[in-house]
Amino acid sequence: MKLAIPLLLTALVAGCVTAKPYSNRPLPSLPSAKEVVDYIEAHWTEDYRERFGRFASRPQDAAQLISVTDVRCRYHYLTVICDFNATGKFTDESSRTLSMSDEFDRAGDGALESVVVFYEPRRR
Repeated sequence: MKLAIPLLLTALVAGCVTAKPYSNRPLPSLPSAKEVVDYIEAHWTEDYRERFGRFASRPQDAAQLISVTDVRCRYHYLTVICDFNATGKFTDESSRTLSMSDEFDRAGDGALESVVVFYEPRRR
């Protein structure tokens, strides 16, 4: 029995040391400007329109997407942040261009997907 405990402890420690942590996964490839534009156009109604209205101080007014320009992407830890300019037209025909950003990763099939990253402070 005395020998079994050290062997079990050694196996547990070795398993923890050799496990591949999430932080060692490869970075997702940076999306092209076209990929980001296509994603925003496809998800405007459910993901971006409300945010656009809030940022334009018109939360009750649904904006129609006119264009997405000046897409710039960079790595942020294990994901990608893309900044872009979105131009929308409101129901009164006025338009606004806003600087926006979103954080992306790649789905299992390589498709672009918007992500929300939660940070949890750790006590040491």
